[in-house]
Amino acid sequence: MSLAAPRRYGKTSLLRTVGAGFAADQDAVVARVDLLGLDGLAAFATRFATAWRRGKARDRRLRSTVERAVSGLAGFGVSLAGVGVQVTLRQGDDAGAVLHALLALLRQADRPVLLVLDEFQAFARSWPQGESVLRGHVQAQLGGVCYVFAGSQPHLLEAAFADRGRAFYQQVLRVPLGRLGDQELTDGLTDRFLATDRGPGPALLPLVRLAGGHPQRAMFLAHLLWEELDRGERADEEATERVLRRARPGSP
Repeated sequence: MSLAAPRRYGKTSLLRTVGAGFAADQDAVVARVDLLGLDGLAAFATRFATAWRRGKARDRRLRSTVERAVSGLAGFGVSLAGVGVQVTLRQGDDAGAVLHALLALLRQADRPVLLVLDEFQAFARSWPQGESVLRGHVQAQLGGVCYVFAGSQPHLLEAAFADRGRAFYQQVLRVPLGRLGDQELTDGLTDRFLATDRGPGPALLPLVRLAGGHPQRAMFLAHLLWEELDRGERADEEATERVLRRARPGSP
């Protein structure tokens, strides 16, 4: 599946929550590869191998097996430090072979795998031909590996699955993460206030409406309101104005 949302919409937090639940329910390996700012195949190899090692290193029984597998990446230069990995490629190394070797690591898992490729639009920019190699592995791993292609540039991420000339054309379930409803945000934030013995009263709804369904902005304004209240206190309408003055320093 693909998950697209602008920045600060809670995409990463959602993926972490889903990943933690999947790991607990399915005894699964969860690896998240952040591709933001990717500048080449060596960088992808380093980030992928590090994410895979971290995902499996949570189980100490598997750590030595993972380290042997990562160290033997088809003879490419690999160094291990902590739970991080540094992959260096020699001039003339075949890019396709590198990617095949990395993706082959997923087949060594003895349990379900959830692989999140975050900011996936950067992958095609770094190596366009890699999408075809990746799709071949996705097809071969059906039933064992679940892929999530995520991105904060929805139009670029969408192009990977809507363009007939791309390897993943119409191959994934596309899920856009949009703005939240005012009532959803108000109910969720009210619960947080009440859990700390504070009442948002009539001050919260205008702030939520001002946020326009943007999760991060709504949380920011709600936090400012929360700071206005002592334990056991309930906000009034004047609290809204105080929050707005703090959120907009310098405004009259």
